[in-house]
Amino acid sequence: MKRFFFWRMGALISSFLTLSSSVLLGANAFKFSPVARVSALGGQYYTGTTHSSGANIDIYIVPAFRLHPRLYLVPVYIRTLHQTQTVRNYAGENTLVQIQADQMSLLRADWIVTPVWHIKPRVGYSNQWIKQSSNESLTSGLFNYNRLTGGVAAQAVLPQGSFELGYEYSLVRYPNYHALAADPRLTSTGVTQAVGKDVLDFNSHETSIAFDTGWTHPPWRWSAKQVWVREDFIDHHVISQRPGGFESVLPQNRTDDIFLLTFEESRRFHSRALLSLGESFQYYMSNQNAFDSTHPFFATPFTYRYYNFLEADLNPALTLYLDKAQWELRLEGNFQVRQYTHRRTQDGYGTYQNNLIYQTIRGGTLTLRRKLFKGFYLVLTSSILTASSNTRYEANYPYNYTVWNYLGGLSWER
Repeated sequence: MKRFFFWRMGALISSFLTLSSSVLLGANAFKFSPVARVSALGGQYYTGTTHSSGANIDIYIVPAFRLHPRLYLVPVYIRTLHQTQTVRNYAGENTLVQIQADQMSLLRADWIVTPVWHIKPRVGYSNQWIKQSSNESLTSGLFNYNRLTGGVAAQAVLPQGSFELGYEYSLVRYPNYHALAADPRLTSTGVTQAVGKDVLDFNSHETSIAFDTGWTHPPWRWSAKQVWVREDFIDHHVISQRPGGFESVLPQNRTDDIFLLTFEESRRFHSRALLSLGESFQYYMSNQNAFDSTHPFFATPFTYRYYNFLEADLNPALTLYLDKAQWELRLEGNFQVRQYTHRRTQDGYGTYQNNLIYQTIRGGTLTLRRKLFKGFYLVLTSSILTASSNTRYEANYPYNYTVWNYLGGLSWER
């Protein structure tokens, strides 16, 4: 899902923000600590019986400036291009993506008010380009969007770790998506021009609370975070059903609430191994219903609270450092279970049944890195992901699929 991209990027950015003590502003000399990572990997991906070649390119640039002993400025620039096919979630639906490109510019500040309290304002702008099918270009993708964000966090640095409260406001716009040229993934749920024109555009409020022990109790580290996101759609009315059984539209707009609780535990084994385990629990709640106009003569084409679901994820990982950290071997797993609370299963012809849809995702990634010389690494990686569900109708949404890829290339870190 798009919001998870930003949460993952936020976690990655935080790992870059360990500011060097050599960043000084003294003796009329201005210095800064540049932190950067660039990787370029190429290979092949497989989806069912099809396969193709592609490349993944990632660029992260995070220079850190100390303007004052109590004030740091951290601009962040991220650019990615992924030509290996992946699965994304947009508007509550899974979508197979052929090519994805992202660009994010972020300006963060760290004001050390007291030895305990830090105030961290931030502002940023990002773009995402999505190519779903071969008959569209990367710039004309229906799910391309722009995101403008601003927020602030208050962090308390404690002897046993850190505690943080955060708030962020975002404006998300899909310039290519209009209901008059609607995607079947949405029209089959009743999202037509009667619902609105810019039906995917929304404004969001995100509040978070987090605690991280850091490595204050080696060899263990533990963190927890709770996030609540409210998405207010600006031109997307709620679908209803008239007494005669036909679709109708209410005057109120769609609102979605996403509640996410995550945990992560890490355990170091000397300097040769790091074992980590991540767990997340999500409750996605929307006031939007659905009306399947593609099957108007089937019984009960109306579905109440169509997008609501519960989801649990388990993500173990083991990293081995061999030959004095010249070799790095990392094995990751992903186990996910999603249960829709109102969405019904369909047989292969689209006929609705009385069971609720659930989906199970299992995956794994194996990555090998070899240090060539200072800052440069040879990288080989392969991953597989399999999704299975109890519904069989997939004319509009993929519920059952397998995606596999293998990639190789170089990375540089500073």
